[in-house]
Amino acid sequence: MTTKVVSFTRRVDAPGERSKISRQAFHPRNVVVRACASNQGQVFVGDSEVTRSDPGLGPGRALGMRGYPRVDLTKVFVDGEFAGDGVEVTILESNARVGRK
Repeated sequence: MTTKVVSFTRRVDAPGERSKISRQAFHPRNVVVRACASNQGQVFVGDSEVTRSDPGLGPGRALGMRGYPRVDLTKVFVDGEFAGDGVEVTILESNARVGRK
């Protein structure tokens, strides 16, 4: 079994301007999105319509996403209350197959 871990940070350029979590075609099964501990306010994670009126993540709080079959990170966006706030994205990929010996 091989496990691949990819981690990166996505920052908010300006409040009210949604940013794609990833411009690369990552399609993992499991993703953890954690609000940076240094954030001044909340960040908001969702689709292209996410706004600051949606439920948010306070500094250090995390959101797990699991896709079936995959999560398309080019369709996940982040917005925030303050410029420079952001999220840390961790992707865990494994090639393990259930039922194989």
